[in-house]
This record gives sequence, C-alpha cells and structure tokens, in this order.
Amino acid sequence: MKRTATRARPSRRAATKSARSAPRAAARPRVASRTAKLAGGKPDDIAPPADHDDPRFTAVLDAFAADPERAAVAEDFAASQMAGGRRNFGSRALKVDGQIFAMLSHGRFVVKLPAARVDAMVAGGDGVYFDPGHGRKMKQWLSLTSSRLSWIELAIEAYVFVADE
Repeated sequence: MKRTATRARPSRRAATKSARSAPRAAARPRVASRTAKLAGGKPDDIAPPADHDDPRFTAVLDAFAADPERAAVAEDFAASQMAGGRRNFGSRALKVDGQIFAMLSHGRFVVKLPAARVDAMVAGGDGVYFDPGHGRKMKQWLSLTSSRLSWIELAIEAYVFVADE
C-alpha cells in the first residue's frame, strides 16, 4: 500500500506552546489603600518593598557582623551569596544552627517569632502571617508590613527565639 502525502497539521504541543507564549495581561498595580487594608495599618505605615540591597537589610547584617556572638550569621550569609548558583528556598536567609530565623520574601522582611508574639503583631497591624505560597499561613512567621518597627530588633529577637528552640 502506497502512502499519500497529507497536509501537515501542527502538533498539539505546538498549539499549547504558542498559547503559553502569548503575552499576559499586565498585573493590576497595588494601591496603597488596598495594601494598608490587608496589613491593617494606615498607608503611611506601610513599608516599601525590599530586596537584599535594601539599606534596612544591610543594617541588620552590619549589626550582626558587629556583635561577636552573632558575627557567624553575617559571615554565613556573605559566604552563601559568594557561592552563587541556583537560589533554593532559604539560600538567601539568615540562619542560626542551620535554621532560618529571618529572610526577605516577596519584598517583605520575614521573621520567626513565638506564635503569641506573631498573633499580637498581626492584631496590632504591624504585619501579616507569612504565606510561603502554598496557601497555608505559618503561625510562627511574621511578614512585616509596618515601617514603624526596627528590623534589627526584630532580627535579634528572632535569632534568640530560634537559637533557644
């Protein structure tokens, strides 16, 4: 039996690939009042998004580097940054004995504190429960939204809490 030429059809994979590469609609910009409503604070109290070059975060690193008891935290963080490579969860976090106590996630400073303290801070409008992305909020993790609190003091409090666990 002789094969006859048929018209070439695009494969299913090619069809889905082109659909995925279509430009997405632009994300709706966050409005200060909406963010304030989520954080439970006033728009003036909302901390701006942060990254690892943020002066507030570098001040935390400097404070830890200046304290002989906590200098290892800053050294470990600097070593992990120098290593480069793929960034896994926690690779850019502050750790004590291998356990994360503070980090930047989604532009917010996140610290691990006792659950009662986190509850009080959330009720006071200083932050929200941290959600790592799977939809379940973490009871002992606070994602700071207020600009009123000192990152250094919170980082030290988190360090002491995790070191004593």
